[in-house]
Amino acid sequence: MIITITATETFVLWDMADFPLPKDEIGSFYRNVESSVREEGYTSEVTIKAYGHREGSTPVDSDYIHQSIQLVRLHSKFVRVNHMLVEALSFARVFPQSNIMLIMKGMGEEGTEVVRIIKELQKRNCNVFLVVADYDECPLEVKPSCTVWLWESLLEGGFPLLSVSEMKKRTKERRIKERRKEKMKEMMK
Repeated sequence: MIITITATETFVLWDMADFPLPKDEIGSFYRNVESSVREEGYTSEVTIKAYGHREGSTPVDSDYIHQSIQLVRLHSKFVRVNHMLVEALSFARVFPQSNIMLIMKGMGEEGTEVVRIIKELQKRNCNVFLVVADYDECPLEVKPSCTVWLWESLLEGGFPLLSVSEMKKRTKERRIKERRKEKMKEMMK
């Protein structure tokens, strides 16, 4: 498989209430996200904005939980999701052709604008990466056009899931390599 190296900004929007992480794993989480994105061929800066929940918080309360991870505390799931989607669109305006990673649950739920926003980001030539607890949580309308990680795989710095078309492409590439090796062996005889 040939991986093209691209210097593209990656902006990660992470709902910590949906996908919590022990505080002592924050540094390794950043490194593993960065590693996973690099494995996909993207070498530029990875910026993570985490969204948390806090009772009685002001409308927007912000601080840093890691030198590279800003935490924004918002008072409800609805507010967190909407804030994350507005941030994604804002980032896409400032950094066209960037990567946007959404780490949240309920992407396909009725009443959320997630699918519409993902399509809008893609119209702006952004690569959209989705992180889900289970592949079935990924919205069907955008599943084929997004790179999808399982949360557990991303935590380990692992690879995204392969779509059916990607699996076929990689199988074809592997068969071509195997044929080339066989031809080389025959020529060496």
